[in-house]
Amino acid sequence: MPVKRFLKLLRFLHLNDNSQMPPRGSPNFDKLFKICPMISHLQKCPSETFCPSRHLAVNESMVPFKGRSTMKQYRYMLMKPVKRGFKVWVMGCSITGFVMAFEVFAVKNTGNTIPGFGLGENVVLGLSSMMRGMGF
Repeated sequence: MPVKRFLKLLRFLHLNDNSQMPPRGSPNFDKLFKICPMISHLQKCPSETFCPSRHLAVNESMVPFKGRSTMKQYRYMLMKPVKRGFKVWVMGCSITGFVMAFEVFAVKNTGNTIPGFGLGENVVLGLSSMMRGMGF
């Protein structure tokens, strides 16, 4: 596909209504507002279509990104394959490697946080909430 055609398609691609976006200073502001419908759809699909093994793993992963964004993580480690990008917390099946749930790391996370727990505990409990009580 030619670059001009791609840019023309990208220009008119919208996933959410920009007029309903909360202002930047409000407490309801979400940096991922414009792609929230796509993220929620991708989070819902695996649990409906795949039955994982009993062995699940939660890990962080970096998605490479070289552009400008306030959500980009800078962790320059010489031996790491991805040095800059978006941090995504992922829960996957240890046997097949299939991603069951994920959460994009935002700097100011105002999601479901449990008081008394740190970031790691809250991420693990949040990602594994759909498997709670099932013996996983």
